[in-house]
Amino acid sequence: MQKLITSNGKEFPVRWCGVSTVDLSLRFAVVESSIQEVLATFMNTEETALIKHLFDSLETVYEGYTVFKGVEVQYNGDIVVAMNHE
Repeated sequence: MQKLITSNGKEFPVRWCGVSTVDLSLRFAVVESSIQEVLATFMNTEETALIKHLFDSLETVYEGYTVFKGVEVQYNGDIVVAMNHE
C-alpha cells in the first residue's frame, strides 16, 4: 500500500498520488481514514509544508503544497484531496 507522511509525521494510506497536468494541483486519494482527520490534517499548513509519498521503495517529496483546495468523497469511500502550491 502506498502512503503519505506529513511534515509532522502523520501517516495516511493512499490509493494514488500525483500532480495534475491540468492545474498543477497535488491530488491524492486517502483510504481508511475519516473525513474529519483528513480535513484537520490537510487544512493545517504546518502539516502540509512537506509531504512524502512512499510507493514501494520509491519516495517522492512535495514541498510547498500548503493551500488546501478541497476534497471529494468517492463512491468507494476514498477521499480525494487537492492541494495547491503556495
